Amino acid sequence: MSRIILTILSVFLIACSGVKAEKTSNTPLEMPPIVFMEVVDYGDVSEEYKVDTATAFYDNKGNYYTMDKYIYAYYDKNANKIFEKYKKGELDKYIKFQQKCDLNELKENYKKLYEISNKDKIKLIYPEAVPQVQTKFITYYGFYYDKNKNIKSVCLGEFDKTFGKTNNEQANEIYAWYEESLKENYLDKMYKKNNKS
Repeated sequence: MSRIILTILSVFLIACSGVKAEKTSNTPLEMPPIVFMEVVDYGDVSEEYKVDTATAFYDNKGNYYTMDKYIYAYYDKNANKIFEKYKKGELDKYIKFQQKCDLNELKENYKKLYEISNKDKIKLIYPEAVPQVQTKFITYYGFYYDKNKNIKSVCLGEFDKTFGKTNNEQANEIYAWYEESLKENYLDKMYKKNNKS
């Protein structure tokens, strides 16, 4: 059920198998409004339209925000709406600033992301057997501009207790940096706070 929910919520993103863009020798300096995003599905649905999903992202200034889960659900069919509304400041009351990362590190990882988009498609490495215990399911995305200034996405990994890395070392490096850059697990903290009885 958990994985089905996440699949529905992620319709607006480019397929998680990755993207393949036209090759170019120059890495663009401009980053989209949102550069990296993590979506955590906790696997519980208590009523229609209420999905226990938490979302967080790094913007192009290195600011890390957690997002109201309903915003992600409302715009699940069109990612550009989230990007545009964030750029205009229309999501300010629905997001919460948590920390800031090193901007140079963010740029370096964005360059890696752009390089990934010009290579073969990323494949997720799944285990042969998946445990029956229910656990949270995490998906990491990176966003970049293509040559036509359209925002494209790359899936950097899907994880539960067993899912591992991708077949792309740069994608794995970006994921590792993302995890190491966080001072604490903000999404789990937010989820527990929102679900106190």
